[in-house]
Amino acid sequence: MNLAWEIVFMSIGGVFLAMVILTTVLYLFRTLSQIFTKEKKRIESSELEQNEEIILLLTAAAYSALKKRVKIHKVHVHREPFIERWSYAGRMDIHLSHQKSGVNQ
Repeated sequence: MNLAWEIVFMSIGGVFLAMVILTTVLYLFRTLSQIFTKEKKRIESSELEQNEEIILLLTAAAYSALKKRVKIHKVHVHREPFIERWSYAGRMDIHLSHQKSGVNQ
């Protein structure tokens, strides 16, 4: 019976050790990606500062919609036409579920 408990604890310990190693590797990859994308973020922010017209246009559109002053804190510009299929399918399901059924309703 004592040998069975040793095997159980060693197995659980091995699983947790593997999880710790995997978590460490994932955090390492995330840190490396943040280090290498800092320069890209600086370039994008400088491009956005050059396009003050975009910010002014967004501010004017928000003011006309909300009828009060707004302040834009952050703008994210999409560069590539990338659509995640699962999120698009989810949005379409929600969109279709809110429509009225029938042809002429």
